[in-house]
Amino acid sequence: MKLMHLFAALIAALLLAACSAPTLEKQVEQAASHCPVEVKGVGFIKNISLDKDTLVYDVTVTSPSIDLSRLSSRPDEVKATMKSSIVNLFDNNHEMLDALRENAITLQIRYVDRNRASLTLNFSPDDLKAEPSRKASPQEELEAEIKRSKILLPAELAPSVMITDISDTDNMIMFHCEVDETTANADAIDNLRTHAAEIAAEMAESLSGSADPDVKRMVGIAMRADHGIAYRYTGSVSGDTVTIAFPAARLRMMR
Repeated sequence: MKLMHLFAALIAALLLAACSAPTLEKQVEQAASHCPVEVKGVGFIKNISLDKDTLVYDVTVTSPSIDLSRLSSRPDEVKATMKSSIVNLFDNNHEMLDALRENAITLQIRYVDRNRASLTLNFSPDDLKAEPSRKASPQEELEAEIKRSKILLPAELAPSVMITDISDTDNMIMFHCEVDETTANADAIDNLRTHAAEIAAEMAESLSGSADPDVKRMVGIAMRADHGIAYRYTGSVSGDTVTIAFPAARLRMMR
C-alpha cells in the first residue's frame, strides 16, 4: 500500500507543473519556482528541471514507512505497476502531456531518502503515448492494489510477525502473516487463538477509525469489491494457523 504514496508524489508533481506558460521550458520554470513542495505521506518535491529531453522531478522521501532500499532492488516491478496508470495522472493537465509527447520528452522521477537510498523511474515518450485506460471495475481495482502492495513484501506487521503474501482468497483481501516461533513465545499461535476475539476487537477499531490513508484506501477498495479483510497467521515451525477475518458485511457496519 505504501507504493501509493509514491503515486501521490508523482500526481503532486504533475499538478505542480499545470500552468498556462506558452512553452514547456516556461512551464517547468514556473513549477520549479514553487519548490520545495510538501507531499503528504512521502516527503517533498525538492526540484523540477528540464535536462535536454528529460523532465526531472527530484523527490526527497522522509516518511519512514517507505523503504526505498527495498523498492530500488525491484525498479522494473515498481515501474510496471505505476506505468499502467501514468497517463491517467494527466487527466487535469492535458497541456503538459501534449507538450511532453510533442517534444519526445522522457519523464524521470528520482526518489532519495535520508539514508541516501534512491529509486529512479523513467517513463519514455512511448510510455506517455499510451491512451488513458478505462475506469477499472471494483474487482480490477482490488487486484491492482494487491499487485502493488505485494511489491513491498515481506513487511513487518509486528515484532516477530511478517506479512509474506497478500491474496484474494474467499472474498477477502487476505494478509498472510508468518509468526517467527523461534523468536516469539513458543505458544504464540495458541495465544493468538485464545485471544482472537480481543485482537479482532482492537483491529476492528483500527480499521474503522484509522487516520492512516493506506488503511482507509484498502478498506474502501475491499468494500467496493464486496470483499472483506483478513489476517491469516501461520507459525513458522508448527505450521498452525489462526485467521482473524472481517467479512464485507462487517466492514460496512464498521463504517
